[in-house]
Amino acid sequence: MAETLPLSPPTVPGRLETIQTSPLTLFDPAHNPQAVEQVLQSLSHLYPNTQWKVYFFCQKDKDKTRMLQILRSSSVTKEVIILEESDLPSLRNLIANAYPNPTLVLGSFRIYPFLKSP
Repeated sequence: MAETLPLSPPTVPGRLETIQTSPLTLFDPAHNPQAVEQVLQSLSHLYPNTQWKVYFFCQKDKDKTRMLQILRSSSVTKEVIILEESDLPSLRNLIANAYPNPTLVLGSFRIYPFLKSP
């Protein structure tokens, strides 16, 4: 008889991906208002009573104003920092300075290589 293994939920790289554990840093490529709302809702369930320092990068063709409204009005966010293209090369240093706050990096997959590089 074949052994039955428990199923684990599928994971998508970048979807609330843990980048580092100290300080806790997550990344999600949410780049529209609905995705930002979903990320915040997920965080409130996964990490109740936790407020996040959010680094937010947005491509020019996205609804930046609405996404910032959602982020700034959420009880999940402690602080929202808007990243510009020129900030990306130093993103890992910015996150290191966020300690001890849990950190969420939101935006395009465009920023992912800057998070994952050594």
